[in-house]
Parts: sequence; structure tokens; C-alpha cells
Amino acid sequence: MVSSSPAVTMKAASLYGMRPSFWRSVLYIAGAASLIATIVLFSLTIGRPYIGVTIQLEGQDEWLVRDVDYGSLGYEAGIAHGDVVLAVNGESVEEFGSHHGRISSGGIHQLQVVGSDGGLITVSVEGASASAESLYEPIGSLILGIAFWVTGFITFIKRPRHRAALPLYLLGLAVPVGLMAVIAATRWSPGALVLEIVSYVLITSFLLHFLVQFPREKHLVASHRSLISLCYIPIAIPLSFFFLFHQNWLLFESHVRTSQLGYLAIGALTGIVLLMHSYLKPDKPRERQQIKIFVAGVIAGVVPFLALSVVPTVLAGQPLVPPQFSILFAIIIPVTLAYTILKYRLFDIDFYINRALVYCVLVAVIACSYVLITMGISLDSSIIELALRIVLLVVFSALVVVFFRPVEARIQKLVDRLLFKDRAVYWQDLTSMRYALPSFKDVDGLAGFLSGELARKMQITGACLLLCEASGALVARPAPGALCDSSSGRPSPGGRHTSGAD
Repeated sequence: MVSSSPAVTMKAASLYGMRPSFWRSVLYIAGAASLIATIVLFSLTIGRPYIGVTIQLEGQDEWLVRDVDYGSLGYEAGIAHGDVVLAVNGESVEEFGSHHGRISSGGIHQLQVVGSDGGLITVSVEGASASAESLYEPIGSLILGIAFWVTGFITFIKRPRHRAALPLYLLGLAVPVGLMAVIAATRWSPGALVLEIVSYVLITSFLLHFLVQFPREKHLVASHRSLISLCYIPIAIPLSFFFLFHQNWLLFESHVRTSQLGYLAIGALTGIVLLMHSYLKPDKPRERQQIKIFVAGVIAGVVPFLALSVVPTVLAGQPLVPPQFSILFAIIIPVTLAYTILKYRLFDIDFYINRALVYCVLVAVIACSYVLITMGISLDSSIIELALRIVLLVVFSALVVVFFRPVEARIQKLVDRLLFKDRAVYWQDLTSMRYALPSFKDVDGLAGFLSGELARKMQITGACLLLCEASGALVARPAPGALCDSSSGRPSPGGRHTSGAD
């Protein structure tokens, strides 16, 4: 029986979570505020020239350049990592207080350093104009942030009763502000650092809250709703450290950053455990499929950024693709999250995961082999070196062509056995039959092969394949050794567990 009392209805709605119109109005206002703050930060950042250099105290009295942002004034002037700093904002470093320990880009408006060649380099934002490259980061961050905001908003509107819709919406509000706060803190206002700290700690809390509710609410949380507050209580730790130590960079790095990274690490580890728990003990196949799609989306959004920007920078000192571009692959993550919640019938992603893993391994092997070949040649003569490289690359390419299929098949079997045990035999049988079909030149041979394979895989005595001739009559093509009446297409009386296959 359904109660008609408005008080009871409202109480049940509030217990269900954020259903009363008041709270929905508050969430919509928060969404509008997040969008406005993002646009304001973007407008204050875009086109603004900035030094883009972070300096740090080394030893007792020597300041060195630590980081240089791509597209900044310092980058264009030729300032590099390790250059010696002489003056900051018109003040000599000898007179500058050593208690700071580090100065970020947002607090530097004029910088004078000694370059690697011994020359004096002076950079100032006064009268300078921003380069086209400096527009990439704020525009890319805005696109990525708006993608999170839109997908979170649409999900919350379309599926308000889904438990994971609310934390996804909140995550969509925090991401764009956090991304723009990072840029604001490095370009024009060190005070935006507090907004950066708040946003990124909230992002961790919202993500952890989302994983508690995704693909559905965990039983322990459903029994004790107050446990959700544990996702947000740790926020106070890095924020307290920030207000206590943000004036001193050394203490800031050792306390605020450490607590923030620790919270991120704990949140990531907890999220992985929650996902594994949901995947290993699903009540419905849909939940397992949701987790597969979510994990695949995260990998597709993060791996290109690591492979194109982070890893090349660590190994070679320069990214293959600027991070402002490669980070845009992360748009796949919110789209994937929204899809898993909004779509009732999810597509089967096992095949795509299977093929992606196989080709990723192949590409990694080929790329590593190529790097080893090119790095292994160290002859003095450039002509001989070039000739040998061409010969080795031609030989290597020929070997890749010859051994690509066998290696692919080996990797395919390994992936199937490790990740898709229930489907490995099925896929292997289909693959072997597919490769065998072109070898048959007549219908009788093909029919005998197919019926024989069916009988063997289904573990039956025999099978008959019924073929329709031009006259409309059905003609039986039995498997080799099958007990089948070829004139009628019926199993013979002496055949045990025989069947016909159409």
C-alpha cells in the first residue's frame, strides 16, 4: 500500500538521497557556479603573458630554475632547467628571503637568470604578449573540463535515481574548476593555489564516492549511510596544512603536497579495491560489463597521455605530443562513465579489449625492437651508419611481415587463456574453422568438414548437414563416419545421439 501523506513521501524521498526540490535546486546552483567560475578563470588566463618558470633554493644561497612551461615567456627566451637565478621581480636573490624555499610561476613577474652558455637572460611580463602556444593549455583544459561538466549534468538529469549519478555530477563540477585553478596559479595569481588544493581534494572525494556507488551501492554503505562521510573527512588534512604552511614553500611541499598525494594514493587504492570487489562478486552480468567499459575508458583516456607526453619527457626530455593535446584523450573517461549509467543495453566490449591487448603488445614489441636497432648502431661514419640502418630496418620490416601472424596468434592464445577462459575455446574453434574454409573447393568436402566439426565439438556420435538443392529438395551431407541416412537426411535407427544440422 502506498502512503498518500506528503510528509511521509517527502521523508522517504529525502532518505533516498537528494530528491527534494530544495536540494536539487542547491545542486543546480552549484553547477551554475562551477560553470561561471570556470569561464571566469579561463577569461582571466587566456591571452595573459606569464613567465612560466618555477625556481627553487638549492643549498644555502643558490637559486636554480626547476621547471619551465611550454609556450611561456621563459620558454621562448631560452631559459632551461638548471639555469642560475640572479633576480626575481627586480629584487636580487641575495636580498630575497631564503625561507621561501621555492617560488612558483604565478608569483614571478620579472626574472633574470644566467643561461647555460653564460649569457644573461631577462624576462618580464611588462609589455609582453602571449604566444600562440600559450593558448593551448587553457583551451585544452576548458574543453576537458566542460566535457566532465556536461556529461555529469546530463547523467544527473536523465538518471536522478541512480546512486552513482550524484557523485558523477559533483565530479563534473569540480574537474573544470580544478583544471583552470592550476593554470591560474601558475600564470597570474598565486592565491589560486588554495582553489587548486580544494578542487583536487574534492575530486578525489567525489571519485571515491562514485566508486562506492558504482556500479551499484555497496551493501555495507547501504546499511550504514554515515560511511559515505569517510570519503570527505580527509579533506580537512591538506586544507589545514595549506593554511598553516602556504607562506613557506619548503613546509608547503613537505606537508600539504605530501598529505594531498597521500590522500590521492589512498583514494586510488580504495577505488581499485571497490571495483575489484564489484567485479568479482556481481549479482548481475550488467554490473560486470559496466566495470569493463569503465576500466577500458580510463585506460583509453590515460594511456595516450602517458605514452605520448609523460614517458617521452622522462626518457628523452621532450614529449612526442605536447601534454595540452594528449590530455584531451581523457574526454573518453566522463563519456564512458555517463554511458555505463545511462545506457540500459551495453555493447559487449570483450572482443575490443581482446584485440586491443593483442595489438598493444605487438606494437610495444615492434617499437622496442626498432629503438634497440637504431640505438645499437654507433659507428663513426655517418654514411655507413645510415646504410646499415636502412639495411637493418628493411630486414626488420621483412621479419615483422613474416612473423606477424604467428606472433599474433601466440599472443592471442595467451590473452584468451588469461582473461577470457570461458570463451577461449569457442574463439579458437571459430578461428581454426575460418582459416580452414577456403581450402575446400567442392560442396561435399565443405559439408563433410562442417558436420564433422559440429559432431566433434558437441560431443555427439554424428551429424548431418542438410543442403537445399535447386529443386527444393533437402540432401543430407553426413559427417565422416556418421550414422545417417543420406537419402532422407534422418539419423539412422542405429545411431546414438545423432542430430541434423541445418
